[in-house]
Amino acid sequence: MKKLGKEVLILHGTKEFPRSGEGAFLRLKDGRIMYAFTKYYDGAGGDHDSAYIAAAYSSDEGESFSEDTPLLLKEEGEVNIMSVSLIRMENGDLGLIYLQKTEAPDGSIYCLPLIRRSADEGKTFGEAIRMVDKPSYYVLNNDRVIRLKSGRLIFAVADHKRLTKHTFHPGSIAVFYSDDDGRSFNRAPVDMISPINETHGYLEPGLFEFSDGTVWMYIRTNYGYQYQSFSKDGGITWTVPVPNYKITSPSAPMLVKQVGEYVVAIFNPMPWAIAFSNKAPWGVTRERNPFVMAVSIDGGRSLVDQDFSDRCGEFLPYIKYCYYIEDDRSYNCSYPAITEVDGGFLVAHYHVDPERVMRLRIIKISFDELSSDINGSSERVAEDYKKPKTDIF
Repeated sequence: MKKLGKEVLILHGTKEFPRSGEGAFLRLKDGRIMYAFTKYYDGAGGDHDSAYIAAAYSSDEGESFSEDTPLLLKEEGEVNIMSVSLIRMENGDLGLIYLQKTEAPDGSIYCLPLIRRSADEGKTFGEAIRMVDKPSYYVLNNDRVIRLKSGRLIFAVADHKRLTKHTFHPGSIAVFYSDDDGRSFNRAPVDMISPINETHGYLEPGLFEFSDGTVWMYIRTNYGYQYQSFSKDGGITWTVPVPNYKITSPSAPMLVKQVGEYVVAIFNPMPWAIAFSNKAPWGVTRERNPFVMAVSIDGGRSLVDQDFSDRCGEFLPYIKYCYYIEDDRSYNCSYPAITEVDGGFLVAHYHVDPERVMRLRIIKISFDELSSDINGSSERVAEDYKKPKTDIF
């Protein structure tokens, strides 16, 4: 499997700032690309350590980014703020979505998604609006809020009730939406609860809208695969989640986006963790490597349709076009963000080495590089898969 892209930014963890990551891109009105992300400034960079939201900027379509990362939004609440999504509002405002963590008197932690609007491209922000109906511990990953063709803003969360030092509630999926451009939000009527009796439940969902208006939900699980569910009515009702047998997963999230004529899914495939670690196969391993990108040339359908007639491999079956984002198996990679730029697209992700040094890494992939390989791969793919396997891919 081929590795694509070139590195355009890497921010290494330091003693002062041990972790940077979990962000999203947005094109500003002056043409620059902004990447807003969580920047930790205390502790070891754990999920509950102190953090604020910073930003890096590119003035050359992602060929380079500023290494100076000024504060975008200061920390608020007793724990931290993290996990950024960005969206352009209907009136032209910049919409900043993030998680605010607070601690209750009994020591439990609540985590709430909030949205703030900026009329001056992030220089100042208005008051925060809570995007959920009641306090709980909601996990909304970075770069996950989408706008449907109808104009509706929609997102899915894993609802873990609340966290304590001794209790982690299995996640159930809840869907929230706004039909007034983020000024108020409603909760879809039915939550999704995993039928499997284990400690984690459903985790870190994401959404993608197909051209016919069907909304695809993909869900991190501990069950060896991304699970999936579909909505035909704009996210109000959903099918029962089932495994997506095309996309294996070691309890790690996936992100799906449209870029140019392609739909790309970035995730950690399960086979490496099963075959080359001493840990159990069913999702309990935390080895998030390698980091791959599956590419659909049919609007995303080939990523979800359970048609096993087009078998293209032994370990990453049924998806014809797959590429490495990171092929060094000593690194763990996760929590991607994706955006289209002129001539290609950018992928940012969380990048951790064997010594647990945490980094923010951004790569740029050109459409020419991708299309050249796709156009040439159809001729060689059948022959490639006749060869004896010397590696997982």
